Amino acid sequence: PRMGRAEGMARFLGLSEAQKVEVRKLMEGRRAEHEALREQVEANSEELKKALESASPVPAEVGELAIEGHRLREQGRALREAQDKAIRALLNPEQQTKFDAMKAMRHGDAPRGPRP
Repeated sequence: PRMGRAEGMARFLGLSEAQKVEVRKLMEGRRAEHEALREQVEANSEELKKALESASPVPAEVGELAIEGHRLREQGRALREAQDKAIRALLNPEQQTKFDAMKAMRHGDAPRGPRP
């Protein structure tokens, strides 16, 4: 079975049982908001695809949908940043360092060594 994000993060950071409970509560509390936003992003994507594939795309409609998609993605980024900030506040300094490294890897900002 695939390890969930929370479990993998807990193991990587070496969270105590109390920290695991707090992180799980925090993530569960924001799940509905993340899910609703994900559904909006998917609906926007589908509408944009239909608008672009129509026989004669209307530039203003395509533009509005593209702008809305960008706004939704920015909203998602802000949600993730707020959640990350809240999780980071639960950690000790050593765990915060690991958390920052984990985030850097997730966003592709990790330093890259020479490739074989």
